[in-house]
Amino acid sequence: MASAQARLGAQVRTTRAAHKDQGRKLYVDMSFGVVCDEGGTALGSVAMARDATARHLAEQAARAQKA
Repeated sequence: MASAQARLGAQVRTTRAAHKDQGRKLYVDMSFGVVCDEGGTALGSVAMARDATARHLAEQAARAQKA
């Protein structure tokens, strides 16, 4: 927070997660950011997660098919 920058910058990370319904496993794309005021002082942080299960499984299948 002191640097007013996210450690990973604008980089998106894919990770495993458990859905709140019945613990179903899925893949999520996570991105992080720092919220700053007009002067550049860090006020807080924000994180966004998007379900990327379909994309991730399609990429896995494509890699397996090439192998």
